[in-house]
Formats: sequence, structure tokens, C-alpha cells
Amino acid sequence: MSLTRRIATAILTLVLAAWSGAALADTAEAMCEMRKDGETKQGATGPCTFSQRQGYVSIDLRNGDRIELSPTGRPDHFKDQKGKSVVLTVSGNSNEYKWDGKKLIVRWTAGSGASSGSGHGSGHGDTPHALRDLVGARAGSAEEQVRERGYTYRNTETSGNTKYSNWRENSTGRCVLIRTEDGRYAAISYVTEIDCEKGGSGHGGGGNSHVDGQWDPIPCRFTGERKTCHASTSFSQAGTGIEVKFPDGFVRKFVYDGGNFRSNDGLRWTSRKQGGTYYVSNDNQEEFEIPAGWFR
Repeated sequence: MSLTRRIATAILTLVLAAWSGAALADTAEAMCEMRKDGETKQGATGPCTFSQRQGYVSIDLRNGDRIELSPTGRPDHFKDQKGKSVVLTVSGNSNEYKWDGKKLIVRWTAGSGASSGSGHGSGHGDTPHALRDLVGARAGSAEEQVRERGYTYRNTETSGNTKYSNWRENSTGRCVLIRTEDGRYAAISYVTEIDCEKGGSGHGGGGNSHVDGQWDPIPCRFTGERKTCHASTSFSQAGTGIEVKFPDGFVRKFVYDGGNFRSNDGLRWTSRKQGGTYYVSNDNQEEFEIPAGWFR
């Protein structure tokens, strides 16, 4: 090999190495504890390094072992480098990764998330620790996870095939932006407070940012159990038509006209307006929370 070619190869190697290091943008120092099922005492514990990129997780333990976890498309479900299933549970400042027969607990120490986006002292543009495993997940199935982890929907804006949804982090009051592309969460990051205040009241589905024909998430309940549905509106002389898509894909259709809700399927509808939200229910024990700003 000529000297010129060797130099070029060396430069390419250095560039690729630098790129690889930069790609692991979310990195934090933590304490890791490995336990077998049934163990009540503390297992082997020590410092470790946690890295995450686009939903892929790497954990370097102090004994030299490295755990690689790949997303499966289901929120909180991974495959390790041996193809074994791993399920994540998030609790406070720790992640618990559960295999069949063992689990790994990753705990973040004070200040460890300052540059990693772990959610402890992180700034605008950082990824909240509690949501970082959802980057790359399918938007429809991940949305309920976002709510269950302590986030309240505020509003959505759409640009082409990209959606920008803002959520309130209940524990801190901070605003979080979820960017969705091609049906998946492409990025999740802290943003400024003004983003969560856009779009009017922001009660469960886009406030004034909603447009006819656009599907936006709304809270719904079935026999009292809280779920996330998606709703779309269309305007006609008869009133505002509403379509609500249930989590199982079923679509309920009804009409809003002058403060009243009705349908042609024989259901009786009742509604009450509280703040900027209509709470609409029928005698099928279905209830939907619809922003009043959707209606003309």
C-alpha cells in the first residue's frame, strides 16, 4: 500500500471514530445493580456508563461487560445482543431492565444528567430521561406511555408530514416537544415555556392549532378506564362532524351543533363544558374530552 493510501485510510478511520463517538449523544454516568429473581438483598453494584441513541441503549459495567439493547417497535421492549427479550420499567431516577430470571437497575446520581439529557438539570434541547427510550417508537402505541409517565398533552402543530406535539412534564412543569415523522417519534426534547402555551387552552388535543381533517389525540374513557383516542373534525351546514378513533381502530361518529352533541346510531349524548373542554359522554359508557376551540 502506498504512503498516500495509508495516510488516507488513517484519516478516514479517525473521521469514522469521531462520528461514532458523536452519535452516542445521550451519555450519563450511573450506578448499576444486577439482581437475580427472588433476591431481596442488594446485588452486585458499581458505577456504569449509560448511552442511548435513537432508542438503542448501551450499558458499560465496571467488570468490562457491555449490554446492548435494541428497540423492538413496542414501547419499553428490547432485545439484547443475544436476542433475549428485555422489558423496561421507569421509576423516579432509575431504569429497571428485566430479563427472564434477572434484572438490571440503573440509577442516576445527582447531577449526572447535566450533559446527558437525563432530565436532572438538563436544558433546552436535551431529552427527558423518562422518555428517551421512546425515541424511534411508533407514535400511536407510545402516546399512552407518555401520559402514564407523567406528561400532559398541550398542543400539536403540523408541517408537511411532520407533527410537533408539546407536552407538560407534570413533575417539573417544563415543556417537552415530541417530533413525529413517518409515524414514529423522531426526537423528544425540552423546549421553551411559550411552546406549551401555543394553541389556546391546550386541553387534550391541539387547542386552536387543530384544523379540520387533522387527527389529534384526546383523552377518552371506557367504563371509567382512561385511554387515548384520536379525533378529527369536518365542518358542514349541519354542524361540526366529529370522528373519534378508539385504540382498537373502531370509529365513533357524531355531530356538534350549537353546544349539543348527537348521532344517528340511537345513542343518547350528554355534555358539560368545563374551562376550555367539552366532556362528552353517551349511554354506552364512553366519554371524550374535546377542546371547545375546535368548534366554530
